[in-house]
Amino acid sequence: MKNLEPIQAKGYFWLPNNPEEKVPGELRISEHGRVELDLMGIFSRENRQRGLGYLTDQLRNFDRICGNIYEKGYVTLLRCIQTSFRSNPFSFQALELSSFLATIALVGVDFEQDELTFKKLNFVVEGLDDWLNFQTIKTSVDFEVDGDSIKAVKGGRADYSLKESPSYALTDGICIQFFAPVNSSTIFPHRPLSFFSLTSQPYISLTSQEPKRIDYFINLADKVRKFISLAVDQEIQIQSFTFLDEIQGRIEPVRMYLQMRLAREAEYKPRDQKVLFTYWDVENRVAEIMNRWITQYESGKAGHAVNLYFAGAWRKSSLLDTDITFLAQAIEVLHRETNPDDRPMDQQQFREIKREIFNVLPADIPQLIKTRIGLVNQPSLRNRAKAMMAPFEKWFRDGEASDEFARRVSDTRNYFTHYSGELRIGLREGKELFDLYTKLEILLLLHILRLVGFDRCQIAQMVKESQRLTEVLDTSL
Repeated sequence: MKNLEPIQAKGYFWLPNNPEEKVPGELRISEHGRVELDLMGIFSRENRQRGLGYLTDQLRNFDRICGNIYEKGYVTLLRCIQTSFRSNPFSFQALELSSFLATIALVGVDFEQDELTFKKLNFVVEGLDDWLNFQTIKTSVDFEVDGDSIKAVKGGRADYSLKESPSYALTDGICIQFFAPVNSSTIFPHRPLSFFSLTSQPYISLTSQEPKRIDYFINLADKVRKFISLAVDQEIQIQSFTFLDEIQGRIEPVRMYLQMRLAREAEYKPRDQKVLFTYWDVENRVAEIMNRWITQYESGKAGHAVNLYFAGAWRKSSLLDTDITFLAQAIEVLHRETNPDDRPMDQQQFREIKREIFNVLPADIPQLIKTRIGLVNQPSLRNRAKAMMAPFEKWFRDGEASDEFARRVSDTRNYFTHYSGELRIGLREGKELFDLYTKLEILLLLHILRLVGFDRCQIAQMVKESQRLTEVLDTSL
């Protein structure tokens, strides 16, 4: 998470089962969503009731800590880990201190005993305006011209309006909708207007028919984030979460902060020649494509391969061998999940042969040998890489045959996995190694796009509009 509104505020904090004992402290929420709480005291009543033995206990964890901080109001901290405490049980005058690290902070409403379920979540991600491509603000300027030159600006106008997409039905009774509101600077009556600003911050809204737990919304929002990342062809981060909670007939916004896995340290950079497809390219298929994307992330499907692709392509390490290993593993996993029946031998026939082999093996044969015999009917990485390259072989400008590409992938992965001197023979380095990495990454991208629901013609159009892909691929071949 890349938090747009870091928080550092003082207030009072208490445990839900003991609201009378309020301890002063300071809440800090960093720009990356890390939630820290420092208390000028400890939740002492509970500890003192336990006697001196609590000094020898491990640091305590609390499922929920409530509070009220300056300007922001009520807060609820979830899954709190006590990181330190300082107390002197022999002196009632000694200063007591304690610190906590919370997984999630909810700001805006006090949830002392309430079930933490919601029906609606609004969240903002980087790059959403590039993907939506909603024209919320239109401007026109009149110039005073003299021949071919502009002498002065005569005036102009700005038209703006809220843009929103239809509501699309996802799985589990969830609907998704995209909004692009426009906010204007304050206009004071009876005063001359010398400055006026307009800003637009698009956001995504997830609405459930039934209340859902926080973790459900977090996981679904992260899948949507990764879908937008795929579309704009660079990993993006979530910038804000806002739940909408109904309290006594009023809709109250509840801001959520949490430290998600950091995508990258660099800022998002809009690039017209980098976006693979926009909302308008899939306007009539949003529900279909996003449901396919979400379904593939379920356990046992292509989600692991896609995560490996993200790790190797977008979270580049300082070592090229690590990134290539991620991508080679992604090729293997994606082929296995999308082609489960692709085996060298018929599975039933192989079971019969394996049974005959086990019948004649010595009784004391190591289990490792039996396990490896059982895996013989799995395609090798070389065969999987060759099968994955076959549909797109002619698109790559280098003209390399799929057999040679598959051999290079297999040999390179094996060396970077085992670092055996024998495997290093013939291994390419430098530019050739980087070219192999690039080819692996783009091949995976092509298959992921096809997995989501794009056909070859649609993918070919994306290639033409992407400067990065055009440098490697020629879809006219």
